[in-house]
Formats: sequence, structure tokens, C-alpha cells
Amino acid sequence: MTVTEYATLKGISTQAVSNHLKRYKRELSSHIKMRGRSRLLDEFAVDFLNEKVTGARITVYDGTKDEEIKQLQAENKELHQRLITVQQDYLQVQKDFLNEKDRANELEQAKLRIEGAAEQAAEKVKNLESAAEQAGAKLEQAEADRDRAEGKMERLQARRLTFKERITGRLQSVDAE
Repeated sequence: MTVTEYATLKGISTQAVSNHLKRYKRELSSHIKMRGRSRLLDEFAVDFLNEKVTGARITVYDGTKDEEIKQLQAENKELHQRLITVQQDYLQVQKDFLNEKDRANELEQAKLRIEGAAEQAAEKVKNLESAAEQAGAKLEQAEADRDRAEGKMERLQARRLTFKERITGRLQSVDAE
């Protein structure tokens, strides 16, 4: 059996068989004959290689797998595109979340400013009410003072002037009467 026939029978490359022959050259040298450019293996060499090749890693090339490989590559490419889309969507959602979080913080700050302004306005209203009460009290006092002054004036106008008042030109107090 030739090296090529053996490789075809085992479903491996001729290079793999040649590598095994080089590795076990000492054991197989008397069991390999040359016919032209082809190497012939006797039964011992075939049995020996069968023992060694079964434990070795064998690469089997099956032409029917090409279509499956192409299909898997296309599916892989599609999944890769979907992954990119999902990642972009995730980044957009994350960006939107951060924007909403910033907006919520801005609204919270605005709320705190409004609450502070409301407290200041309430304090101003309280101060204005207090000032209005004080102004009302002053107004009542001024009205009372005015009423007393008018009463004095009426009494002064109602009485006759004394001799001294006529000569000096000064009025004396009405309260002294």
C-alpha cells in the first residue's frame, strides 16, 4: 500500500503520514520500499502506523462541511451585527438614563431653590404684617394725638384771650386752665 493510499484510507493528509514515517524511521526503515517516487508500506508498517495514528490528532477534510462552515460564518456575522446593534442600543439607553438623572438632579435643585424662595417670601410677608401692625398702632397714636391737638385748638379758640396774652402776643397753654 502506498503512502497516498494509506492517507486516503485513514482520511488524513499525506503530510501527516510522512511525519509519522519520519518520527518512527528507525522502527519502520526495513518495512518501507521505494517504487519510483512512491513509498510502499508492508503489513507491519500499516499495523504499526494504525497503532500510532489512532492516538494522534487527525485532521479530516470533508468537502460537505464547506457549506456548513459558510452557513456558520454567515450566522456568526449576523450575530456579530446584532451584538453591535444591542451594544449601541445599550449605550443609548445608558446615555438617556444619565441625561434623565441629570434632569432629575436639576429639578431637585430647582425645587430646593423654590422652597428657599418660598420661605424667604413667607418671612417677608411676616415682616410686612408686623410692619403693618406697627404702622396701624402708630396711625392710631397719631390720630389720638391729632384729636387731642384739635381739642386743644377748639378750647383755645373758644376762650377769650387774657390781658397778658393780648399784650405779649403769646398764647398760654390751655391745659393750665
